[in-house]
Amino acid sequence: MTAPSVVAQSTPRGTQNFVSSLVYEGYLATRYEVALDRSRAIARIGRRCPSIESFLMENKCAAGHIITAYNPYNCRSSDTDNLKQNYALIDWADRQNILWRPSRNSSLSRGNEGTPGYEGTGGWPDEPGCFLVGLTLQDATEIARTFQQAAVVSVAVGHAAALVMAI
Repeated sequence: MTAPSVVAQSTPRGTQNFVSSLVYEGYLATRYEVALDRSRAIARIGRRCPSIESFLMENKCAAGHIITAYNPYNCRSSDTDNLKQNYALIDWADRQNILWRPSRNSSLSRGNEGTPGYEGTGGWPDEPGCFLVGLTLQDATEIARTFQQAAVVSVAVGHAAALVMAI
């Protein structure tokens, strides 16, 4: 198996230790599901996703990025706040005329309290989001920061899905 792909980005002062190893492990233990036009596809960090790559090529784009607006900075928010943020992300994509598809991040691990993978009996709650198509990696990480997200998942044609730190 190919080692997970992680792309380090420059971090603002004071956030260097924000993403602990437990949080990082939570990202790796997550399925990133994308609702494509005719099917659903699963992206996993460090693995290629041929169906998403095909979708990107059909739309003449080299890459797409999975971003959620749920649970800013990996801290649980209320369902109401999460929904508002998710609608704001969708509204932003629509206003920018960006091709997007619904996505869902589903944890596969249990982890420790306060980290992705913890929810007492079943794991960190699923987080809906958007698969934004055709953005540059720089634009995707900027949008992630705007929505107070620590990372995005980047899927590019010919490459394994990569976890890209945004903070």
